Amino acid sequence: MANYLTSGKVAKAGGVNIQTVRYYERCRLLVPDGRTESDYRLYPPEAVRIIRFIRRGVAIASARIRRGPAVWAMSRGDQGDKRRSSGLDVGRATFP
Repeated sequence: MANYLTSGKVAKAGGVNIQTVRYYERCRLLVPDGRTESDYRLYPPEAVRIIRFIRRGVAIASARIRRGPAVWAMSRGDQGDKRRSSGLDVGRATFP
């Protein structure tokens, strides 16, 4: 298990907090391959790539939500009611 990383090293390499690594583990997005004798979690090197992938996905989704449906309405050429496409009610909006 020489190439395995502890939670702290995975978090640092992935640019997240250690609580984020544990959250991903609870969500079954990351699964440790084992534990040390001291009971530290051990992750394969691919765990860093998984964390970076998740972070990119979250960033893209957040950007799309922040822009709101008005941007997509305009890109489709929808010239309907401006209140309807303003993006103020993102909770009920449908995204393409």
